[in-house]
Amino acid sequence: VDASPTYRLECIVTADGTDECSFLHEADGSRVLLDDHIPELTFIHGVEDTVVQYNHTMLVVDAIHSSLSTPDRCREILLEEVGHAETVLHLMVGGETRDVMQEIFKTEAVA
Repeated sequence: VDASPTYRLECIVTADGTDECSFLHEADGSRVLLDDHIPELTFIHGVEDTVVQYNHTMLVVDAIHSSLSTPDRCREILLEEVGHAETVLHLMVGGETRDVMQEIFKTEAVA
């Protein structure tokens, strides 16, 4: 997964069988900080998605958190009982995904 033209997200399966993702480190081994390269992010994912499992979003969010000096700039919202197609349908005709996004926009506009 390319995070930008400069940084690449690397995911591996660890010895105990769990997935782990992180951004590649600089040549000197220092941690890459993405603060100046990405805006505030919100990931919304349906828990019932069978096309792209929601835990993949969790891995990406964890990797981004580890690469930000203020991890609260990246948040994740998991929607129960929402699948892959429902997410798009909610945006087109209404539903939980659109409701959540509208609430985020209202909150951000006030802040």
